[in-house]
Amino acid sequence: MTDILHDTLSEKNKPIIGIAANLDDYGVQLGLTYIRALYGVGALPVILCPTENEDEIAQTADRLDGILFAGGIDVFPEFYGDSFIHEKTECCKARDLFELALFKAFYERKKPILGICRGVQLINVALGGTLFQHIENHSGVTHNVNVSGHLLRLSGGKTPAVTNSTHHQALKKLGKDLEVIGLSDDGIIEGVCDFSDGRYLLGVQFHPEKSFPDDDFSRAIIRDFVNACSA
Repeated sequence: MTDILHDTLSEKNKPIIGIAANLDDYGVQLGLTYIRALYGVGALPVILCPTENEDEIAQTADRLDGILFAGGIDVFPEFYGDSFIHEKTECCKARDLFELALFKAFYERKKPILGICRGVQLINVALGGTLFQHIENHSGVTHNVNVSGHLLRLSGGKTPAVTNSTHHQALKKLGKDLEVIGLSDDGIIEGVCDFSDGRYLLGVQFHPEKSFPDDDFSRAIIRDFVNACSA
């Protein structure tokens, strides 16, 4: 993997970070961009396969230094109190149950959490928030995100940031203790965080792992998370 950008964490300080993978009838799937981005800033990624065993989930949270919730299909509406299912909503209940349990375990231990695309939606739902099941004009495009707070620092003080966009759902009611730190020009929430009480919890609706090789802002997001996992 010679095309990976490497940072300067020493071998002994490399954090081990779990990535919750997509689940379908054929097994687990995960885009290489997540793995390459984590390797690129000195982390050691581990792909997590779904399990319903509470002890295994607890042991995973005990042994890993952080968790990344990746993109993928939609969160099942039942988990945020919606009985209606939009015709474009596509779900995997087994994945949701696994990731919600994973989130709870890492959240209770105050271990660093990063959510990307579906991942930020999963975080919001896990904390009692809700989702818009379908929005227009945010799939397969690039657009501005007006960043503030922690994301503004990671952008080097530059706003708006230009980001990729591949989602058709979005955050609606915010989950517990989440702060909005990124908004698109049309008012869609693109970034949230919770750094209270010793936490590192960051979620973005765009995909920094995809633009990681060519974009300083994207690299800063991944590096910041990995640094938190190294602390």
